[in-house]
Amino acid sequence: MQGAVGYQLAAAMLRLIARLLGLAALAAAMAAGVHDGAKSIADGVVHATSLQDLGLRAWPRAFADLGTTIGRGLHPFLWDPVLVTLLRLPAALALFGLGLVLLSLGQRPVAPIVAPD
Repeated sequence: MQGAVGYQLAAAMLRLIARLLGLAALAAAMAAGVHDGAKSIADGVVHATSLQDLGLRAWPRAFADLGTTIGRGLHPFLWDPVLVTLLRLPAALALFGLGLVLLSLGQRPVAPIVAPD
């Protein structure tokens, strides 16, 4: 009985962490969208900050070495067509998608439907 309770507690904690990270990602997506919108209005041209620009601003040294580390350590195919394409996505869109995925992972499992006897 102790193992089942421990498993349920651990699953609930992981769901809570997923929900919190999902909400933080949605808040970051909102902030990125507001930033892009304000910059677009001020300049009169549509701007969309990419994940690459966001990463270079947040972690300049570590993010600059990311390509060589992944290309050398894992596989060059993983870096060039896959991650380079993902890094070109608008940050607001990518963070919004990540937030939705994390929130869906953090939901409680659906109770099974039991037929009446």
